[in-house]
Amino acid sequence: LPSYFEKNFAPHGISLLEMGDAKRLFVINHRIRALPRPADKENLANLLNLPAGEVTQSFVEIFRIEKDGDGEMLVHEKSVGDRNALAKGTEPRGGRGFVLHDLVAVGPQQFFATNNPRGVQQAIDVTFFRNPIGNIVYYDGASYQVVKDRIDFADGINISPDNRHLYTATVLDGDLVTYKTNLNPAGETQPKEVTLDEVTPRIRLGGHLDNLEWSNGRREAILVASHPSIAAFGLQRAQAPVKAASRIMQVSINKDGMPDAKSAKIVYWNDGSQVSAASVAAYYKDKKRERLIVGSPFEDRFLACKLDAH
Repeated sequence: LPSYFEKNFAPHGISLLEMGDAKRLFVINHRIRALPRPADKENLANLLNLPAGEVTQSFVEIFRIEKDGDGEMLVHEKSVGDRNALAKGTEPRGGRGFVLHDLVAVGPQQFFATNNPRGVQQAIDVTFFRNPIGNIVYYDGASYQVVKDRIDFADGINISPDNRHLYTATVLDGDLVTYKTNLNPAGETQPKEVTLDEVTPRIRLGGHLDNLEWSNGRREAILVASHPSIAAFGLQRAQAPVKAASRIMQVSINKDGMPDAKSAKIVYWNDGSQVSAASVAAYYKDKKRERLIVGSPFEDRFLACKLDAH
């Protein structure tokens, strides 16, 4: 990682794009920016020497992965900022707030991302009225556009190898949602207006879904991280002395790009003693090993699980 990211790099969602021998890594970076102090010396914050506060900004960092001797290195290519990201067009249901959660790359400079605005009004909408205020945004290499609005707090997102089916996970209702896209394969020219058409029915997996990852290199099934108790997750986020259960599910993807609801199964479950509040699971394989790697926002380690025949 380039040294200038060391002081302000807070990665969230990541996506690896492989096009032939070329590889790029896309990373959501929640940069922290300190707010300036009020100019008025008589301002109460200045008189009490209170901190001015800080805000989190959603940037997407794009890296090329290049060879470096026997290994590889990241070469920073571009930062996609959030300034006025959704200033144009019809205002989304949740407002023009911009807090990215996950992303999936679909081209050298193009990606989809899930966006869930934050604020007092948004918190009321979600907590008390369960209004769908999230959205999916698309970055075409120059600007953002909202391509699907009014989503129940979308979190994980992934896409089929041909870019024709987009998959998202919702937190509140625990649904795996599939959309048909009008995109072309990565590397080809993409349409100016990108569309998403939901394919019904949704697959309700239960719990509160988080990230989505392919279960193997063949991309025949998706791993879905799920929180059985969102209350326990929230308590742990508030640094309460509790453990939250972890659940990883697997859903097969048919040849037509559609998830198979009947194939859904639990591949890992734990009460939180091994890994608390697991938010992602990824498939790993080398010449000697095949593993399921499980991660959590509250742990300083990963859990590596042996895989049975599947």
